[in-house]
Amino acid sequence: GSSGGDGGGGSDRGGGGGGGSTPAPCDTICVRGFAQFTPEVDVAQMMEHMQGYQTMNYVTKGSTPIAFVKFASEELATTALEQLQNYTPPGYDGALLVQYARRSCNAR
Repeated sequence: GSSGGDGGGGSDRGGGGGGGSTPAPCDTICVRGFAQFTPEVDVAQMMEHMQGYQTMNYVTKGSTPIAFVKFASEELATTALEQLQNYTPPGYDGALLVQYARRSCNAR
């Protein structure tokens, strides 16, 4: 008898296309959705209680501030990202927009 087939196979890499709109996981997250004149100290207080928090780079160019928050490890950044994704700060209309930063935020 002739046994047919090799069970298929093929590489099963997910997602992708168009340069990757979602940055790869890293130890730094990018947080948007703050009110326009949110003081850096308010954002820092929000981030400081996150486990593994190390440093924050707060950028206020443009209409809305962006916080780049660095954590001790990629795992801790992931945990923080998941916590913040559904978090609506007091007085806000909607939740924050959180994703991985495009590169790790190295303090100079």
